[in-house]
Amino acid sequence: MSGVLRVFMVDPAIAVDHIVVDTGGLQASCLAPPESYHPAFNQRPTTVGWLPEGE
Repeated sequence: MSGVLRVFMVDPAIAVDHIVVDTGGLQASCLAPPESYHPAFNQRPTTVGWLPEGE
């Protein structure tokens, strides 16, 4: 199955934070799922940089 996702600007004050594509197996949650990484595009996944060291 393939498709095209088109996002159009309707209002300049609106920003797209993330897009979630569920291909099956995604558990229901109020939060977004963790970001997925692809080795060709994300060589080293970053860690959370805003937490103090040791937390």
